[in-house]
This record gives sequence, structure tokens and C-alpha cells, in this order.
Amino acid sequence: MNKVLMLVWELPPNISGGLGIACDGILSGLASQANVITTVIAPSLSGLEEAHGARLFDAGLSADQVEISSYSISFGQMHKVQEFARKAMNIELYGGADVIHAHDWLTIPAALALRNRINCPILLHLHSTEFERAGPGASDDIVQLELEGMKAADLVVTVSERTRSTIVRKYGIAPDKVKVVYNGISKFKQTKKLMLLKERENIVTFVGRITYQKGPINFINIAEQLALRDKNIRFVMAGDGDMIEQCRKITRKLGLSERFSFPGFLDHNEVHKLLMHSKLFIMPSIYEPFGLVALEAIAAGVPAMISKTSGVAEIIKSLIAFDPRNINSATRIASEILNDSELAMSVVKKATAEIEHFDWIKVASEIGQLYSELSKSPRKAITVYKTDFIPKNVSAVEHDFSTRYVEI
Repeated sequence: MNKVLMLVWELPPNISGGLGIACDGILSGLASQANVITTVIAPSLSGLEEAHGARLFDAGLSADQVEISSYSISFGQMHKVQEFARKAMNIELYGGADVIHAHDWLTIPAALALRNRINCPILLHLHSTEFERAGPGASDDIVQLELEGMKAADLVVTVSERTRSTIVRKYGIAPDKVKVVYNGISKFKQTKKLMLLKERENIVTFVGRITYQKGPINFINIAEQLALRDKNIRFVMAGDGDMIEQCRKITRKLGLSERFSFPGFLDHNEVHKLLMHSKLFIMPSIYEPFGLVALEAIAAGVPAMISKTSGVAEIIKSLIAFDPRNINSATRIASEILNDSELAMSVVKKATAEIEHFDWIKVASEIGQLYSELSKSPRKAITVYKTDFIPKNVSAVEHDFSTRYVEI
């Protein structure tokens, strides 16, 4: 039996992107693993989260403390991450743990601090790296924290070969220390009551954070050319981010403001409804470690164009992958799909068959095997949690190591 202590930053319904959805999916899959007992610590919980058989612990941060953006890192934001580590240290852990499973840079300080206390292996699950999220604007502080976390972890798991390559090349981590476990999709999303494409509105959709990584300007450039070809086409950019106002200004300058809609952040169900009414989904990301929303688009029966830079392109071969820098080519492909119903249906049919093989139970089975391997490995000598793991311009928090925990 593997006792797993999982550290997450967010869970549905209060999420800011794909990280929370992926963590929830993994938890749902682990519920099918009879040899895994999972305890989850999150900075803040609303009480509406689905436990999936796991024990959920709220570290006690306020909701506003959990809101964080890695695109404009500041002392205050890094302090939130350190505050989570401090509060997580003071939670009673009855029975300890065999493995700590930490998700992304936000939970690294907590994972390192907790290992000091319970001395067990760390599986660091990186759903993206700072280089992929922020490109040329990458925060040195976050990069350093990710590097120290990967060095200290016993195993690093990524969501694509592309991200694995980034970790090996950019961070210098040994290739045999980094494993790939692709994301899955929740079966409940794969409804058979799909609206026929010919019955859908003439909507082309973007879903994701409106930030550099996701290529929102690429989407607008494609939209500008499509709008010249079809006066009835409309565009939806769903999501929040630091480029949303810039995108609004560009659409106004292009005379497209009446054909563009910016509904802001949408929850899971709202995204599904939007996709159900769309004729085409475009994911024009500059960097995309995986691209979970592309699987959601397929499940909603909408043809999807995905960036060649995305991890999902590694596993769903029937999707149309394009170079996000080649706007003319992308526009031509989009126009063909919108005007050729047989082509559109063929893309949907083939991709739907492929995603049947990617569910969270399969993902959890792969992760469960890694838990077993780690729990059987020799325990390392405890390395005291030092300020070495804290970026140089952020003060280390004082940890209370007096909290008692007892065996079950």
C-alpha cells in the first residue's frame, strides 16, 4: 500500500487554468488504484471540491492569497508560495507518507519542507516550465526554484516529450530522471449527444490564458484573414491574462471588435458549452507543454487545429497541427475546415477514436507504478531545508518543526 501526500495549488471549481483540471483528473484516476491512499494539501479549499476518495486538507491561505501569476513575479507572490510551505508544515500527518507528489513550482518549497519532516521520496510533476510559460519574460526566481526542486526530487514527471526535452536541455537534469506521463480526459465529457457541425453557429474559438505562451496575437491575426473571407464568421477568446486588454485594443484597431467576444474566464461546464456551439477550435500556442483543452474540444465534437509546439500533437496524430508563426498557412487550413463539412467531420471522427485511449485511469495507473518504484527505493539522508531553495531576493520563512504526527 502506497501512502501518497499530494501537494496542489488549486482544484476545481476554483481554478485559473489547466493545472487544477489535471490535478483533479489524476485524483479521479487514483481512486481506482486499490493500493494507493492519497492525502491532498491545498493552499485554500472552498468546500466544493470533489475528493475522489482522498483526504483533503486546507492549509489556511485566503482565496486572494492563492491568486498568482508567474508572468509578473514579485516579492508578494513568492511569499504566497512560501506561506503555503509554512502552513503545510503545520498540518498533522497521521501515518506519514511513502511518496510526496508535488505539482509545479508553486508547491516545491512545501514539498522540500515536508520531506525534512517525513523523509520520503519526492515525485515532482511539472505540467509546464517557466521557459514555456513566459518565453523571453521568464522569471529568474521561478527558474531557480524549478531547478532546485528538480535537483532535490527523486523523480521528475512531465506531460510531454517536448517539456522533457526542455528540462534536460535548459535545466541540465539527467534524462533518466525525467519521465513522461501524458494527460487524460474525463469520460463524462465524451457525451454522445453532440450538436451536428452544420447546426452550430459560425464561431471560431480560442480557450486559454490570454498570455504570451498561448499565442493570442496569432489567433487574432488568423481571425483577421478569416474575417475577410467570410463576413458572417465570429470569434470568441475565452480566458483571462495579462494580454487581454492588448488583444481588445488590437481587435478595435482592426475594426473587428463587433465580431470578437471576450467572455473572460469560463468554468469547466461553460467551456464545454462554448465548444459545443463552435465550428472550429484553434490552439495557436507559441509554447504548449500539453494542451488539455484540445482534448476537451475533441470531446465536444469540434474540429481542432493545434500548434505543432503542443504536447498533445505527440499523441493525437489525427488532429491538424500547424506552425503558429505561419499565419497564411494557418488561415488556409482553417478556411478549408470551415467550408468543407466532410473534412471537418473526418477530423472529429478520427480524433474522437484516438482520445478513447487517454483517460485518467490510465494516467493514474502509470503514476501508481512510479509511486511503487519510489517507495521501494532506499531512503536518502535528510537534507535540511535551507534558504538555498528560496530565490535570493525573497526572505525565507521560519518553519515550525515542532508539529507532532503519529502513526495510524
